Amino acid sequence: LAIPPILAGAYSGVESVDRAAVDASRALGMTEWQILCRVEVPLALPLIVGGLRSAVLQVVATATVAAYLPLGGLGRYLFDALPVQDYAQMLSGA
Repeated sequence: LAIPPILAGAYSGVESVDRAAVDASRALGMTEWQILCRVEVPLALPLIVGGLRSAVLQVVATATVAAYLPLGGLGRYLFDALPVQDYAQMLSGA
């Protein structure tokens, strides 16, 4: 569930790097790995982190919704506390 947003963030981040910066690093004599590690990844980092953030949100939301099944999960606290109006337990589950 987390792999697609991570890959989408990484791909869009590397694609959004300015080609002039890549060409300038080639002109300085950097190898392809050096260009990737020293130029493209640092410039793409905001989008990569955005993909990680989206992946974490999706995984946590799925763990909460998984409480509908008898497998447990974080949402189990919500569904158990709602009928008895135990708001402290609901807050801890949320």
